[in-house]
Order: sequence, then structure tokens, then C-alpha cells
Amino acid sequence: MRQIDAIRDGKLILLGHSSGAQLALIAGALRPKRISGIITYESPVDLKLGYEFPMQPDIINARQITSDLCGGPPQRHPACYRSASPRYVVHHGMPPVLMLAGARDHVIDPQLQQVLRDTMRSDGIRVKYVELPWADHSFETVSYGFHNRIAMWYVRNFIDQVAKTTSRGR
Repeated sequence: MRQIDAIRDGKLILLGHSSGAQLALIAGALRPKRISGIITYESPVDLKLGYEFPMQPDIINARQITSDLCGGPPQRHPACYRSASPRYVVHHGMPPVLMLAGARDHVIDPQLQQVLRDTMRSDGIRVKYVELPWADHSFETVSYGFHNRIAMWYVRNFIDQVAKTTSRGR
């Protein structure tokens, strides 16, 4: 957070993929005045639900990853699972968010992404949600892939809109 605090208010757009998207959302919740926009690619939403109901097949061993992160299962460390879950951290007053999700993601459940979208919208956060059909987790690593080209169009538009809003003083 020190790096974010060192930047002038509202001059930063955060972009993250998977756990990086999770961190971008949490940073946006903790430092909403410093950040002018957040772009997420396939963000974890609720670590407890991800632990209890991992995607099948569980190709990344989600239970082990979240258990390692929080020092054990959700029953023993509920505060960690909650504070590391964007679903429970987002709040009114956050910067706008662009969410990019793969409809066939085998790591992050697209239905949970929709829950996060709806949570943010009900909190008054401006959210653009794009779910790309047939896209799996990390679809953006194929630079010239069909889904990444679509995602980049949304990213450019989002950045342009945020830059215009920021230059007008929000």
C-alpha cells in the first residue's frame, strides 16, 4: 500500500489477473481516493466458497492454495478468508471496475464473478462486466487470441473513460 500512497490521488488504474485481480479490488477498497479505476481478469471472489466448493476438476488444488494463504481451513481462520475475499471488502465509494471473465473458466467460477458484480452494483460501484464465451482462465496470455482482442477493446475503452472522468475531477 505504500507504493499506492506515494502516488497522487486518482492517478492510478490497477489491473490484475486472478489473485492479482483479487489484490487490485482489495487495494481499491482500501485506497479508493488514490485509484481511479480497477480492471480485473478472472478474480477470486469468496475464498471460503472457493475452498468449500472448488471447481471440478480442481486443476490448481484451490483448497491447498487458500489454506496456505490463510494458515488453515476457513473454520479455523474465518477472518483471513473474509478479509481476502473481494465480495466482503468492496464498498460504496470505490472507483469504477471493469471485470473480465471467462465463461468456461476452470479455476474461478464465473457464477461467483457474477455474484461479485451484483454485490458491487448494489453498493453503487460502477461496474462493467464482460463474460467471454468459450474463454478459460488465463485466456489473455494468448496475445493475438480472439478473446484477448475483445478484452483489450474493453480495456482501452475503460481506460479512456476513466481518464476523461479523472481529468474532469470525477
